[in-house]
Amino acid sequence: MLEFHVGVWARVCASAGFARSWVLGCWFIGRMQCLPAAAACTLVVFGLTVSDVVEDAMVQRDLDAVELWSGVEAIVSAAQEAGFVAQGFDKYRIRGVTDTKDPSTTEDILLEAGFRKALNLVLRVRPGGLLWMAPVCSSWIFLNLKRTKRTKVGGPRFSGNLHYLPVREGNLMAEMAAFLFSVAVLRGAQAVLENPAASMLFNYEVAKTAWEAVWPECFWAVLPHCRFSSAPFGRRFGKKFKLMASHPWVQRLACKCKCPGRVHQPLATSKVVNGKCVVTGCKQALKDSAAYPLKMGIAVIDAWICNSGPDEMQGPRSTGRKVATGAKKAKGPRSTGAKK
Repeated sequence: MLEFHVGVWARVCASAGFARSWVLGCWFIGRMQCLPAAAACTLVVFGLTVSDVVEDAMVQRDLDAVELWSGVEAIVSAAQEAGFVAQGFDKYRIRGVTDTKDPSTTEDILLEAGFRKALNLVLRVRPGGLLWMAPVCSSWIFLNLKRTKRTKVGGPRFSGNLHYLPVREGNLMAEMAAFLFSVAVLRGAQAVLENPAASMLFNYEVAKTAWEAVWPECFWAVLPHCRFSSAPFGRRFGKKFKLMASHPWVQRLACKCKCPGRVHQPLATSKVVNGKCVVTGCKQALKDSAAYPLKMGIAVIDAWICNSGPDEMQGPRSTGRKVATGAKKAKGPRSTGAKK
């Protein structure tokens, strides 16, 4: 494989001028360095492998930040407000347009056209840029465990009840997130994967094995929705977001709840039926709590811009750009960085 690529590079140099050869050489060397890691990821999504994508990608890198499963686009909005070029991607981003099966407009990532569109956005993220992902969590939390049957017993661990459609879709989205995470970091971008603190997605064996093969050291942070909410105390959500990131700056976001008495708006109700406690999720509250507050988006972009950590890497361009303001740095215990 190496000999083949060297031969290709020799032919490219022979047909290009010196200046162009030097630029192409930098690209070629960078690509060659990431090929072994890409080959270690065995995920296949719609016939594509990470190695195929990283090896063949020739896309203009014109985006500073991309938010997949973007919802209310708090990350995108904060990035754009700070002067960055950012793009969101979500099935329901534009009703009647992105939620259709039309290959030219769909942002349904479960469709091949939607996934390829998301992949193209990831490939457009420049080195040091931000990829933020928040896959649908409904099949990964305990509220639906009776149907999902996710467990660490058996294998692959936490793959769940494959006869249940939400489980199959959840597994596919987790694998897609691992695939896109791998592509992003191998191309020099900085990736963050978000799900609820108790989500089993982070332990799903297929996805976990894939991203660890490419990027074995990840960094973690847990932050509650209420710390960034502007709602009155007592009416805020106590939901905790868990972040898995490729770079240590994410630990700046780790914080704890400071609500008086830790009183929050309930996300579920419980009652005793035939001697058993039955817990039922509050549909609207769960939906609202999944939306990032604007201040959280600002805090994320602030932390990314500061890009602090023991392994500091190239961060976003600062020339002519504003630094996002409006949210103080979240204070709280730093994550240990241990894998969950």
